[in-house]
Amino acid sequence: MLEVKGGVISMEQRGNQQVWTTVNYFGKAVEIKDPCQQADRNRRALRDWLQSDPRTRNVSFALFPAIALPDSQVERDIRPDCPEAIFLDIRHVDDVERRIREIFAYWQPRADGANQRMGGAAAVKALVELLVPTRKLQPRVAEIFERERRKIEELTHNQFRILRQLKHHKRAAIIGGAGTGKTMLAMEKATQLAEGGFRVLFLCFNRELSDWVGANLKHERIMVATYHQFVGNATHWAGIKRAAYDSWNDFVNDAPDLLLDAVSIIRSPDSGQQHRLFDAIIVDEAQDFGDTWWVALPDFLVDSNNGVFYVFFDDNQRIFTQISSIPMEGEPFLLDENCRNTQHIHAALSPYMRDVEETVCNGPEGRPGELIPAADRPAARRELQRVLHRLVNEEGIKPSEIIVLTPAADKRSGWKENDQLGNFVLTWDMDTEMRDAIRVCTIYRYKGLESAVVILTELDQRREEVGDSLIYVGLSRARHHAIVIGALPKPQEVNR
Repeated sequence: MLEVKGGVISMEQRGNQQVWTTVNYFGKAVEIKDPCQQADRNRRALRDWLQSDPRTRNVSFALFPAIALPDSQVERDIRPDCPEAIFLDIRHVDDVERRIREIFAYWQPRADGANQRMGGAAAVKALVELLVPTRKLQPRVAEIFERERRKIEELTHNQFRILRQLKHHKRAAIIGGAGTGKTMLAMEKATQLAEGGFRVLFLCFNRELSDWVGANLKHERIMVATYHQFVGNATHWAGIKRAAYDSWNDFVNDAPDLLLDAVSIIRSPDSGQQHRLFDAIIVDEAQDFGDTWWVALPDFLVDSNNGVFYVFFDDNQRIFTQISSIPMEGEPFLLDENCRNTQHIHAALSPYMRDVEETVCNGPEGRPGELIPAADRPAARRELQRVLHRLVNEEGIKPSEIIVLTPAADKRSGWKENDQLGNFVLTWDMDTEMRDAIRVCTIYRYKGLESAVVILTELDQRREEVGDSLIYVGLSRARHHAIVIGALPKPQEVNR
C-alpha cells in the first residue's frame, strides 16, 4: 500500500506531536497528514475489504505499507514504524520497479502471520477485479429516459419557430406526423392568443386528449372540449332540447345538424348569447373530424370570415381528402421533424407511415424496441408480468410512466379492471392514483397522448382496414421505449 506525497517534505516536533509539511507549487508550506500512519491505516482498511468481499476472502494476500516521496530524499529511519527501507524517494524515480522489489525484500522476513503467503496469479486477478472491475457502471434506465426527455423537450421548443410564421396568418392548416409537436404547438398558440385577450375554443376528437389538454391548459379565456362535448354545450346555450337517442351513433350522426341549429340561434340578435362566440378556434388531431363537422364551426367565431382558425393534422392518417372541406386557403404548413420519439422508435414506426421521407428524427438515439413472442393469452399475461417487474423494480421506471395499449375495448380485451399481475394492478382508469397501478387503454382512445414506455398488446385483434394506421399510432405514443408482446404485423401498405 503505497502512500504518495508530493513536494519537498519536512518534519518537526511540536511538543509531543510530529508535524509533517510540504512546500507546494507556489512555495507555500502546507501541513499534511503523517504518511507512515496513512499507509498503515490504508493497508489495514484494504485487509478488511479483502476479507469481506466474496471475490477475495478465500485468497491469500501479503499486504505491507510503503511511502513514496518523489520530490524529497530520506537518508535514515524516521521512527521505528517509519524506516528508511520502506521509502521510495527522488533517488528511485528512474527505477521504480527495483525499489518496490527492495521494499518487498525488506518486509518479507518481517511478515506477521496474516502476511506469510501471497496467492499468486489468482490473488492478482481477484485484486484487479475488486479494485478495477470490468463491469459497466450502467445508469438505471429511468436516468437515461430523463436525459432523453430533456433533449426531446429542447427539440419540441425548437418547433415553436412555426408560431412566429402563424402570426401573419389568421387561418392555417398545420400538418405533421406523430411526434412533430402538433399538440404542444396548438396549446402554446392557444395560450398566446388567450394572453393577448382572445377568447379561444380548443377542440379535438379524443376524450382522453381533451381531458389532458384541459388539465394542462387552464386559462379563463380558453375552453377545451371534444367536438361532441362542444355540440352538447352549444345546444344547451341555444336552449335546444335534445331528443333522447337510442345509441351514441345516432347522436354522432345528428351532431353536425345540431351544431348548425345552435349557432344560428346563438348568432341571432335577440338570443342574448353572442358572448358565447369565440375570437379564435384551434382544432387538434383534425384528421379525426368528419367532413360535415366543419360546416358550423366558423360561425362560432365573432368574425366568421376573418377570425383566427387553426387546424392541426397528422399527414400519415389519410387526411388529404378532407382538406377541401376545411375553411382554409393556401398551402398548409409542414412540420417535418419528429421531436417526441427516439430514433429507434421513429425507425420502428416508419414502415407504417404513409410519407416516411417527409419526417426526420433528430432526437436521442434511445434503445431498440422489444418484440416479445407470446403464443396465447396466458403466455402474454406471463410476459407482461415479467416486463412490468423489470421496468419498475429493476430499471426504475415509475408505473405512471407506463401504458399498456390494445386495439380491443375493455369488454373484449384480456386485460380486466383490477387484474393482478404480481405486485401490479391493471386499471382502465386513466386518472388512477393507485401507487402500483398500470394503466390500460385502447390505441384509439390514446391518440394524441404519449407515455415514456408503451407496451402494445393483443395486436391480433385489430381490424384489418386500420392495420397500418393503428400500429403507427400505437408505436408513436412511446417517447423512450416501445415493447410489443405477441406478433408485430407487417406493414400492409406501400409507402408513397
